[in-house]
Amino acid sequence: MKTLGTHLIVELMRNGASPQDACKEAVMRALKKVPGAENLPVYYIAVNKQGKYGAYGTGKGFKYAVYIESKGNILQKTDGAL
Repeated sequence: MKTLGTHLIVELMRNGASPQDACKEAVMRALKKVPGAENLPVYYIAVNKQGKYGAYGTGKGFKYAVYIESKGNILQKTDGAL
């Protein structure tokens, strides 16, 4: 509740940010606002109206799956994790 990250992500995407960039910005703001947040598991995944997706988090090794009808399940890793 201190950072309202999901609201921020939606607003950033509404203003043209990619899901990846919006997630990264939400994590960065959480790190600035919440002392010690870099030691907490903070992760976001977002999908926009066009079906583009992205994710970002505070640790390496965060994996998530995306289902694309033409490709099935795709396992992804956050590529920009701290």
